[in-house]
Amino acid sequence: MAVVHDELGYEIRKKSVKSRAIKAGKTLEKMINAKRTNIFTDQQALLALKAHITHDPTNFLDSNWSASTSICEWSGITCGARHHRVRALDISYLNLTGTIPPQLGNLPFLSFLSIRNNSFHGTLPDELAQLRRLEYFDFSFNNFINLEIPSWFGSLTKLRILSLNEITFSGTIPQSLGSLSSLQELMLDYNELSGNIPQELGNLAQLRSFSLVSNHLITGVIPKNILNWTRLQMFSLYQNKIQGAIPKEIGNLTQLKMHFGYNQLQGNKLSGILPTNTKLSNLRGFTVGSNDFSGPFPSFIINASKLSMLDISSNSFTGFIPSTIGNLRNLEWLVLADNYFTSPTPNLGIFSSLANCKNLKLLELSSIPFNSILPSSIGNLSISLENVYMNDCNISGNIPKEIENLNHLIEIQLQSNELTGPIPATLGGLQTLQGLNLRDDKLEGSIPDHLCLLIKLDKLQLDGNNIYGSIPACLGNLTTLRKLSLASNRLTFVIPSTLWQLKDILYFNLSSNFLNGSLPLEIQSLEVVVAIDLSRNHLSGNIPTDIGSLKNLQNLSLGYNRFEGLIPKSIGDMTSLEFLDLSNNNLFGVIPKSLEKLSYLIYLNLSFN
Repeated sequence: MAVVHDELGYEIRKKSVKSRAIKAGKTLEKMINAKRTNIFTDQQALLALKAHITHDPTNFLDSNWSASTSICEWSGITCGARHHRVRALDISYLNLTGTIPPQLGNLPFLSFLSIRNNSFHGTLPDELAQLRRLEYFDFSFNNFINLEIPSWFGSLTKLRILSLNEITFSGTIPQSLGSLSSLQELMLDYNELSGNIPQELGNLAQLRSFSLVSNHLITGVIPKNILNWTRLQMFSLYQNKIQGAIPKEIGNLTQLKMHFGYNQLQGNKLSGILPTNTKLSNLRGFTVGSNDFSGPFPSFIINASKLSMLDISSNSFTGFIPSTIGNLRNLEWLVLADNYFTSPTPNLGIFSSLANCKNLKLLELSSIPFNSILPSSIGNLSISLENVYMNDCNISGNIPKEIENLNHLIEIQLQSNELTGPIPATLGGLQTLQGLNLRDDKLEGSIPDHLCLLIKLDKLQLDGNNIYGSIPACLGNLTTLRKLSLASNRLTFVIPSTLWQLKDILYFNLSSNFLNGSLPLEIQSLEVVVAIDLSRNHLSGNIPTDIGSLKNLQNLSLGYNRFEGLIPKSIGDMTSLEFLDLSNNNLFGVIPKSLEKLSYLIYLNLSFN
């Protein structure tokens, strides 16, 4: 019997030793794997990112990221207290230009990643899917053009915040986002997304905010299983093509703020006159845009002292905007566009009234027939103001120099008015400005060099005025420009060679001027350009033989110039080309057979003199 016990004990000890050996092996494997990624790995990943930055105007990285110091001391980097590994990377608002390297995926402890408000372009590497600890991801306001939202976002299951605003994403919203069970905020505003809102989102039970503003191609209906979003507080589908009815179940979400204006919803066209004696003292948001309401400005709104958001746009309201609107001291978002309001004075007194609204960030007054002069009191508006839209308002006079006081402006649109006089040099003081639209006015004089100080400028539209003189060479220093339109003016001299340095520009329009000179070979530096219109000028010489290297070009218009020589064969390599106009030049010879490869071409004009 003792022998049996000894054998049994031997087998137990043998299994125990084997178990300990297995555990020890696993521990050793973990130790080896841990050594594979360490603080040096983090450093290499960050230095790879630094190497992919092509423009750093504030010298932020060179002055702060040095291999001679610990990365935990680098600006924009936060390390964890336990492992001393990179936990947060924040290089937002630095006006950086560059691409994202795949090595960024080698930061296994990263939980916070933000490159917001820069000029990153290119692709989003698949290696970012390795960042499984990420909770916060914000790539908003960059230049990742013609990309789809990667499906690998669905593997980042710890994400709480996902912000991808204004990146020009295309394609559909991936169903994989429905796997992000911890997601609280999903921001996809100002992209070019299409298709339906996936039902799989309907699974994001922790979602508090979902914004899909101004994608224009989003269709389908509002998912009925929205009721699963029991914690939802803000849901915005503003400016899309959503159809059908608003689900009645949405009424159960008692904390919800909704913005569904400018869609194609049914049962959503309200009409009549709003009551005047309603008391809503706790009202914080009031949006009735895109209905058929009429009558005067709803007076009960003035007593809603806590109001921060007001949108009554695209209705048929008439009369004056009351001066007491300035009583709404908490107002952040004021949208009155596309109504029939008028001004009681020639100087748009609304600006004096709104001077009391110190928190105002958005002011949209477009398509209101004010028939007034733009007053200097515009400079008294809140310095918090970020967006001003006043196109098609029939406003006249000069642009006041006091506009320089609005030094937090991101975008201003004053197009399609009757504005006269010069472009004020004081606009150069708006250092945060990204969009300036003054097209189709009656502005005169030259383009001030001061505009070259707008180092964050993304869109510059001055077409359709009476601007004369030369194009400032310093515009070539605005490396963030994505759209430059100076068409239909009286510009002369040659196109500055510096403009061919705008490697990230998408739309380039100098048509209908009096420009002369030739096109240099450097035009092929516009690597991502989608449209070039230089028609109706006095340009001459040969069309560069290597122009076909512009692979992304969809629109090429060189008609009504003085170009001569042969049509370059390389144009047939522009496989994305849809519009080609070389008419009314001095070109000769046969049409290259290579043009047969242009399978997307829908317009072709080769009429010769």
